[in-house]
Amino acid sequence: IPLLWRLAPDGRASDPLPLIGHTDRVNLLAFSPDSHYLATAGVDGTARLWDLRAGDPAAAPRVLAGHQEEVLSLAFSPDSSRMITGSFDTTARLWNLQSADPSADSIVLTGHTDQITAVAVSADGRWAVTASRDSTVRLWDLHSPNPALSPIVLHGHEGAVRAVLFSADNRWLVTAGNDNAARLWGLYQPETEAIPAYLYGHTRSVRHMSFTPDGCWLATGSVDGTVRLWPLQANAPGAAPIVLPSHDTALYALDISADGRWLATGGQAT
Repeated sequence: IPLLWRLAPDGRASDPLPLIGHTDRVNLLAFSPDSHYLATAGVDGTARLWDLRAGDPAAAPRVLAGHQEEVLSLAFSPDSSRMITGSFDTTARLWNLQSADPSADSIVLTGHTDQITAVAVSADGRWAVTASRDSTVRLWDLHSPNPALSPIVLHGHEGAVRAVLFSADNRWLVTAGNDNAARLWGLYQPETEAIPAYLYGHTRSVRHMSFTPDGCWLATGSVDGTVRLWPLQANAPGAAPIVLPSHDTALYALDISADGRWLATGGQAT
């Protein structure tokens, strides 16, 4: 059961509110950018929206039903008007959060042939991306009258794609996965046959990425325990990375601070 804590200005927290409703393990949660909703999702195939502006946020969540199997990923649009979820059932769903009944007003995104492992929405709200164990990535145009039609399919990975990330300046999409590589795609004019910059060097699956705020560097983290910093301002983006041998075991988390001064990584204790 997820717990919701209200934080006071002095840092103290109220007694948590149990968010009751899911019928199986909850393995995803995220706040909407406007702090209106907390979204939770998991094994029961549903997502739930908890209204943080309500007198009792734990009461009467909006249930987003439609997936046939476990929800594996979710992301909000920057304006908080939409949310995308990806599922073990090989589909993604685009939910209109301004609708009175988002479940009745969802758009099903089909085409992947295996479970959808990761989703994201670009900072300008133009693109949603889905990644799959089928080794492909699909870009969906959210400005289209029907975003489900004619996605841009990005090929090249030779194994499950495990992570996707847009840069804050909307210039880049980076994808990474079980083929031990990341791929950097230009978004200024995406095309089905786009040729990415190939970022090779890791010796095991790449699971985590983060851009510096200025978009000049990309950090990738791998199960091989290393971090690589790839320069993006060069004529050949990704050439000559800086290798940080950060952990003796698999790397499980990575992030760069908002001011670009700090890179943090997390691994298993030895």
